[in-house]
Amino acid sequence: MIKHNPKWIYLLKVYEADGPTYKIGYTKNDPKKRTPQLQTGNKNEIEIKHVFWSEYSTRLEANLHKFYSHYRQRGEWFNLPPEVVKNFISICEKQESNLKLLAESNMYLQDLNQRKES
Repeated sequence: MIKHNPKWIYLLKVYEADGPTYKIGYTKNDPKKRTPQLQTGNKNEIEIKHVFWSEYSTRLEANLHKFYSHYRQRGEWFNLPPEVVKNFISICEKQESNLKLLAESNMYLQDLNQRKES
């Protein structure tokens, strides 16, 4: 079942000596408030590249981590090429749309099962 969990999905960019690294994560708070928390433990400048409001944030974040797994550096950090960064919001929109369809399908099937049991 797909859990409704509205939060912000964000893509952060960290400037490192060998090039930029990106973090894909989610937060219930304004991403602008999350960035200073992450900046505290990071000597390099952190920049918000993209934010996307998701009704299914936990699942969307997990899907994005799998979708970009071949770019994974460590944990939630990725070495993303510029074209991937540019298309991040459109990928979020497509994935969100798919999650919404799955959630609606699940609700429909549950409704059908409840009617059969009645």
